Amino acid sequence: MEKITNNSIAFIIAYLLVFAVVQISTILSAFSHEVPVIIYSSFLDFNSLTSAASDEVWKSVNNVISIFGSAIVILILLLFISLILLLKWRSRRMWIQRILFWTAIHSFIRLCTSFICGHIFYLWGFNLVTDFIGLTFPSQVMKSIFVFLISVLLLIGIYFFRQAIIGIINPFQGEIKEQLKNNLTYPAIIGSLALLLIFFPITNKAGITEVANTLLTPILIITLMRQGVQKKFTYLNPKHIQHHTNKEKLQLPLLIITLVLSITLRLVFDKGIKITPNTYDNYILDNLLSVVVISSLSILSIYLVIAYYHHHKKQQIQLQKEIDTYKSYQELKDHTIFNYDKSPNLDKYNKAWEEAEQSFKQKK
Repeated sequence: MEKITNNSIAFIIAYLLVFAVVQISTILSAFSHEVPVIIYSSFLDFNSLTSAASDEVWKSVNNVISIFGSAIVILILLLFISLILLLKWRSRRMWIQRILFWTAIHSFIRLCTSFICGHIFYLWGFNLVTDFIGLTFPSQVMKSIFVFLISVLLLIGIYFFRQAIIGIINPFQGEIKEQLKNNLTYPAIIGSLALLLIFFPITNKAGITEVANTLLTPILIITLMRQGVQKKFTYLNPKHIQHHTNKEKLQLPLLIITLVLSITLRLVFDKGIKITPNTYDNYILDNLLSVVVISSLSILSIYLVIAYYHHHKKQQIQLQKEIDTYKSYQELKDHTIFNYDKSPNLDKYNKAWEEAEQSFKQKK
């Protein structure tokens, strides 16, 4: 029960983190263009506050793309950074791994659903970016095609997110189905129900994105990702799986943080907070956002190059250690925890075994 609760807490914290990142990046971009905004607990209202100055801002394609496109860039960065930290810089603290996992999931789902809901319900959001560049407006056919493609991307993406599941479960401990229930299925259902309570009642159609996110996430997790994970680990050899369960303690600090964030969100922003920007701030904020985005992209690119070469070298060292441990090639193959005959990458592994066999021959 503690494991389910801790995962549910991580689910909610990650959702609120992604939600805050999108809202703050959009607000800062609007603020830099002198656009007033009312901040509510489930959406941003750009429609109620209008003036001659703000009306001129919305007439510019570059301004609209800058205001609503910044959140898209930041969301993609958050997605890739959380995935890299989850899979490459593995923390010993499981709660960090869980938050990173759910942050990546929520970032991807929000990116897709924001486009889908925006185009279907004509919201002030990501959809305005594709509308103003002429990709989805004025053609309704192109709008429908774009929504369809994003929906397909959402389904395919969630299925392939099963690769990231090793960040929060250990498939070599066995009982994959039980691990998935405790770490994936139940937390997605419980967390989504809790989020619905946090955001309801939603009195404006602009908040429909939160409803879509909280309802779609458990459905996608259960129908696509869970099935994909079970299929992914069918090649594990049951003979060499070590059944082991770790007891957990309830993460009370994280639970308190979740309750405080949820209550604050409703009490502070439920009735709306109006922000009216000043003219002298736009230059500083524009440059600040540009520096943050460019720096993050550069660091990410450099890290990916270094990580690729480091991973390749690490694989070669690991293979050599295994060869030195066993007396013969057949002994190495008999004691492996993998059943390569069921592996989806059979050709790849057969080639690896051939290289190992040649290494043993050279060793003799």
